Amino acid sequence: MKEEFQFLQAQYHSLKLECEKLASEKTEMQRHYVMYYEMSYGLNLEMHKQAEIVKRLSTICAKIIPFVKQEVSGVLDYGRRETAKGQELLSPIQFHNSVNIKHLLGLLLD
Repeated sequence: MKEEFQFLQAQYHSLKLECEKLASEKTEMQRHYVMYYEMSYGLNLEMHKQAEIVKRLSTICAKIIPFVKQEVSGVLDYGRRETAKGQELLSPIQFHNSVNIKHLLGLLLD
């Protein structure tokens, strides 16, 4: 009977230690859950902020781009006139570079 009692007491002690270990793991898991939840909430909030910023910047760009196109168009016209006047003075490499610049400016107007 004494041996059985000691066996049960050892088993109780073992189960008690395991229960305490599981309780500490549960606490740690809850702490991680809260941390990940807070991170997720923060990222979601930041994503909504960024979406609002994109929306506002898109609106601003939509209002400004027509004016920029007009300005770039004026610069291109001036550049075309000046290029036509001085085209014979340019070396082939300079002319090629000016054509590339005109092409890039033309892409801006599209």
